[in-house]
Amino acid sequence: MTGPIYKEWPTPAEKKIFAGNGSDVDDLTGHLIRLLTRRELPAADIEAFKQLARSRMAPGGGIKAATRTLITAILSSPYFILKHEESTLNDLSLAFRLSYFLWNSVPDEALMEAAKTGGLQSKEALEKQVVRMLKDSKVHRFSEDFTRQWLLTDKIDDVSPDLRVYKNVTNLQLDAIAREGNAFFNEILSNNLSMVNFIDSDFMMVNDLSAQFYGIKGITGRRFRPFKLSEDSERGGVIGQAGFLKLTSSAFETSPVQRGAWILKNIYGENIVPPADLKFEEPDVRGAKTLKEVMAKHQSAETCYRCHSKIDPLGLALERYDPIGRLRKEYRHIEVLSNANTKGTVKTTSAPIDSKATLVDGRKLNSMKSLKQILMEDKEVILKSILSKLVSYSMGRETGVQDEAFIDEVYNRIEEEDFPLRSAIIAITTHKAFRRK
Repeated sequence: MTGPIYKEWPTPAEKKIFAGNGSDVDDLTGHLIRLLTRRELPAADIEAFKQLARSRMAPGGGIKAATRTLITAILSSPYFILKHEESTLNDLSLAFRLSYFLWNSVPDEALMEAAKTGGLQSKEALEKQVVRMLKDSKVHRFSEDFTRQWLLTDKIDDVSPDLRVYKNVTNLQLDAIAREGNAFFNEILSNNLSMVNFIDSDFMMVNDLSAQFYGIKGITGRRFRPFKLSEDSERGGVIGQAGFLKLTSSAFETSPVQRGAWILKNIYGENIVPPADLKFEEPDVRGAKTLKEVMAKHQSAETCYRCHSKIDPLGLALERYDPIGRLRKEYRHIEVLSNANTKGTVKTTSAPIDSKATLVDGRKLNSMKSLKQILMEDKEVILKSILSKLVSYSMGRETGVQDEAFIDEVYNRIEEEDFPLRSAIIAITTHKAFRRK
């Protein structure tokens, strides 16, 4: 094999690097600094880069050798690796914050020009830039990275189901359900749909592989597209996705504790880390015959009750969904007799499912549908939690008490429109608090 084979020479990258600077090493240095850092550096540091380039040229290394050294030095410098923000962002720092929020990259020429000419000063001008950026294909980087951090989509494939037990499931189907969350977020963002869809929706995102997994017919092609759900379907929203249900299970068993903890942390935004001085005492679970009885024993222990009383009911309501997120009628306990991938190496026994549970505040639930009803009742708390995650991601730090007014104002601003996601992003980026460090 021979390569790389270029369609044109010099290559577009080489044209961009040299950009008509010829052999003037000082001009080339200034050009590369602006190209790679998109900001003005202190004069002493610019001179240091120039000296480095000159020293590389001196032994007869040539302009290309000096360029390689310069690029290496600039990409290794704090100006490229680290963010630099003032207590109150100037227009240049604001452009960088916007770009890393929505594109995971440096600002383009249009955004840089707006920063230099005061095009980000007014709320209207700033909103115009944000709308333009949201229409750019680079916004898919934001969708993918945000859903990965929020929904832990990159962890869905960490535990593979045993194909001796799930014989009609393929790895390609499992890969498809792992990408469903990102496709769902993209659909809501692209069409400025309500964030309430994250709680419950009348559609789900499918391609041919995930449709096979869900038992949906008539879907062709690997591209994800919305599929209208029937009124009696429990799917829809984030917790209706098989990827979430698989993420919070082991290879053979579901985990109400993991599912409940995930919902409490990622949907409600509640911190459930136990205090450092907590003395843990393992409860006596002897005599417990079912999973629900074991969980009840845990709740009876004072040290466990504080968290499990909030976690367990949320997870128990989803027990009618198996470890790969499909509806089931009974528990199937798996006993592995041998690791050989042959017939008769696993033994299964069944048991009835009891998904009835009661929250601390007395509200009862027993299914995904009833759980979603409770989530809808807590809509304000959940939507503010999602807004908090967006603010945290956009500003590159965890949110705290000082951000509560910011989040409340964004919530109130988009409430009349029924909380559209794009409008939420515009409200965040055009708020005065977005300019703070």
